[in-house]
Amino acid sequence: MRFSHKDKKDDRVVKHSTYPLDYPSKISEAPDQHGVYILMDSEQSVIYVGATSTEGLQNTIKANSKVTLENKITQYRWFITKNSDGANSLKKDWIKKYELQQ
Repeated sequence: MRFSHKDKKDDRVVKHSTYPLDYPSKISEAPDQHGVYILMDSEQSVIYVGATSTEGLQNTIKANSKVTLENKITQYRWFITKNSDGANSLKKDWIKKYELQQ
């Protein structure tokens, strides 16, 4: 399922990337704050949803890069949340919404 731009307006999101970033070459542009990230293919279909509460988004995305390269990931988006509980609940909701098996 393609990424829905309505997701950027979720109340749990404080700040987000304004457009998809190239993956993995632009991982360094992710912030070092807690939140949620989505990995997408070239057609902006969501392949993976991840969250972090202790490490920054940048470090978490880098740590998962070996696993996700096998899935033809070409883009990603990041979303800073108000707190770690918000990140975890947003991740759970988006996994369900995008019908992902994680």
